[in-house]
Amino acid sequence: NTQTLRTPKRKMKRPQAETNQLVKSVEERATVFWDLVVDTALLPSSHERKYLVMELLQLVLPRLSAHSIHCALSEALVHCLIDNLVAKGNLLHKSAQKCMDFICKWAQADEKRIPAVILSLQYCSNGKYDSLTRTQTVKQLMDMLKSEEGSFLLFEKLIELFNAKDMSYSNAVQLRQNGVESRCEPHDVKGREKPKIEGEKPRAPQKHWILDQLCSFAKQSKGEVAVRRSIQKELVKVLTVHALFTGPPGSKFKVHGLDEEVSFPPESLSDDIRNVCLA
Repeated sequence: NTQTLRTPKRKMKRPQAETNQLVKSVEERATVFWDLVVDTALLPSSHERKYLVMELLQLVLPRLSAHSIHCALSEALVHCLIDNLVAKGNLLHKSAQKCMDFICKWAQADEKRIPAVILSLQYCSNGKYDSLTRTQTVKQLMDMLKSEEGSFLLFEKLIELFNAKDMSYSNAVQLRQNGVESRCEPHDVKGREKPKIEGEKPRAPQKHWILDQLCSFAKQSKGEVAVRRSIQKELVKVLTVHALFTGPPGSKFKVHGLDEEVSFPPESLSDDIRNVCLA
């Protein structure tokens, strides 16, 4: 008896657009889960639940892409890590240390992750993560950025955060990804508007520490000399424009002698910030 040979069925490749939508959906669900379960329920609770969060982070983080790290490295979690790293006698000090070591090793495996981790840690600590935890975590992460791509990725993210208007780092990232220039008030998962807390003020990006971080990175970058000089050149352009020029918020213009367009932040800078840029 002759046997008919069957050609194996080829697996249909998922269209790229569908794949991107699936990834986006997973990350959106992770964001909602982290906000409702971790930040709202677990972290404000007992030491046992804080420990559970640190263990949970080590399971969730490898499943997130570089641009969605802020979903897990939330402000509540970063504050929890700081509180427990500040003194060796703290009950969860070793757990927090283990968690932070995992984050650094995970970021080191892909240079694109490092800028996102640095910004999450620094934004949630007003640029003082190393000072508050008495470690050199941020400095060591910055030293890992040696390629031109990785170095400029951090530089660009810091500039984007500097130009953000009255929003958290996570919202700034989401706005940039969605290509949206304005956002309505925060809503809950059912789409209802969250009630405003009396006396609550919108949190503007802390431009002082961002400028300090930019200058520190331009000066102490461990990348090649040519890369460091390129970053320093770009930083001088940004500082010069913000210190010496004013224009309609959010507008773009060309400065005589520069080939590319320069953008003003979406809100006018204070005289204090402009003086810092000039200094």
